[in-house]
Amino acid sequence: MRKSMLALVASVSLVGGLFVTAPSSRGDDEKEIKGVLIDQQCAAKFTGKDDPEAAAAGHPKACCIKCADGGFEVISGKTEYKFDDASNAKAKAYLDANDSTKVVVKGTEKDGTITVSSIEAQK
Repeated sequence: MRKSMLALVASVSLVGGLFVTAPSSRGDDEKEIKGVLIDQQCAAKFTGKDDPEAAAAGHPKACCIKCADGGFEVISGKTEYKFDDASNAKAKAYLDANDSTKVVVKGTEKDGTITVSSIEAQK
């Protein structure tokens, strides 16, 4: 009886360990988006332009920070990717430490909203 109990515990532990260490498929959904980091309030001024990303490129960092109460987004070409709440905090931290609003954002996107894993200046 004791041997069968030990074998059962060992089997359950082994199978449970596979689930804990199995790689997540979430990383497969991660996107890399190059564009301009901007506050959502001011972004509305650029979305109707022929090239919203180029138009937003001249938007000052100081204004981006000042108007950030409505959240942040990245404009890539003609596409806007709004940030979720946790990503807004990452965008603010990025702007506090960097001058460039031309960025590379990595994260997962769903229905036009991105959950950011990293923000870096474009090189």
